[in-house]
Amino acid sequence: TTMQEKEITSLRARYEERGKILDQTRKNLSDLNGDNEDLLIQLSEVKAAKDENIASYERQIKDLEDEVVSVEAKFDKELKGHAKISKQLEESQEELRRTKDVAEK
Repeated sequence: TTMQEKEITSLRARYEERGKILDQTRKNLSDLNGDNEDLLIQLSEVKAAKDENIASYERQIKDLEDEVVSVEAKFDKELKGHAKISKQLEESQEELRRTKDVAEK
């Protein structure tokens, strides 16, 4: 029976060791699950921040496009005004030449 007791003691020790390994494995898996959940939360936060940045950039682009349209409209208006003034100036110079010609005759 001493040999059987030694075998039983040996088996019991191996069983306890495997139980400890199994418990540690369960703890490691639990830790990994927690880490994965944390990473998923961080990923979700990063995605939300990225989406917010994209929306912000899109608003900035829209504002800049609107500003370009506004500046172009003002420029066109001023250009037409300058063209009108140039035409009036030419007409005035022509009238001045005619008046000068009449005065010289």
